[in-house]
Amino acid sequence: MQFHCIIHQDALCSKKKNEFQNIMKVVVLTVNFKKSRGLNHRQFKQFLDEIESEYGDLLYYTEVRWLSRGLTLERFLNLIEEIGTFLAEKQRDVPELKNPDWLCDLAFLVDITNHLNVLNTRLQGRNQLISQLYVHVSSFQWKLTLFRSQLNSGNYNHFPNYKKWLKNSTKLRLFSVM
Repeated sequence: MQFHCIIHQDALCSKKKNEFQNIMKVVVLTVNFKKSRGLNHRQFKQFLDEIESEYGDLLYYTEVRWLSRGLTLERFLNLIEEIGTFLAEKQRDVPELKNPDWLCDLAFLVDITNHLNVLNTRLQGRNQLISQLYVHVSSFQWKLTLFRSQLNSGNYNHFPNYKKWLKNSTKLRLFSVM
């Protein structure tokens, strides 16, 4: 017996409980601000060109394409300084972009979404046996257990973005206290 795309069930399950809705709301509103107005979009792309950014644009997130969430979040995090500068020039205040705790949550969401995207990619495709799909899901459950124990012990190796921003947030908190 073969299955095709049990990923749709996985995507539906992910909508049931969304712990990071506050992160996605800010990201989507910011991306939409830039993308929905042609002038803003052109100016942002030109701004990225002028500063010779690694990326030429932000990615657009749509709820229909659930896997685009991870790519959108990762690009957003990688362009966070540029986005902040651009929004300041537009006199649009997004206080979350300066909040170290929010940035850590964003980085964690990027990392966990990347792990989910790897699982989703393995679950896609034709001619996979249910036993193969079961192995992928079971191994991911074990990974989650490992992740939980490592995070509780302060080991962030499987969460490189979170590790980086956690280190930065400590510095930001020290600077804000001084």
